[in-house]
Amino acid sequence: MLRQLTRITTHLRLPVQKRITHEVDARGVPFGRLASRIAGLLSGKSKATYSFHLDQGDVVRVIHVHDVALTGRKWHTWLLYRHSGHPSGLKTIHFAQAFQKNPAAVLREAVRHNLPKHKLAHRMLKRLIVVSD
Repeated sequence: MLRQLTRITTHLRLPVQKRITHEVDARGVPFGRLASRIAGLLSGKSKATYSFHLDQGDVVRVIHVHDVALTGRKWHTWLLYRHSGHPSGLKTIHFAQAFQKNPAAVLREAVRHNLPKHKLAHRMLKRLIVVSD
């Protein structure tokens, strides 16, 4: 007689936990690597209890955003896009112009693109604190 084996996937429940505040110094760090590192801290991927459907990330405080490093000619060749949703509503701006206007917003957008594309991403992005001098 064969026994029916049941396979049950157990999911972790989110216990009440304290979030650690990480302070990241952006001085001299390449822009993309910085955004990727921040996204990993916000989503909690460095923790042993990481689960994709739970919000277990920490708080990240970024300082010296205006001193971030860009390699090559990216400073003048990168274009940032946004769309209004209307026909021919595509707006483009050079990275240098956007960064001079508001470096915190440019970094926040880069981190948003590195976060997972689901409902928890907005909650994770709220824990990003960018201090611009």
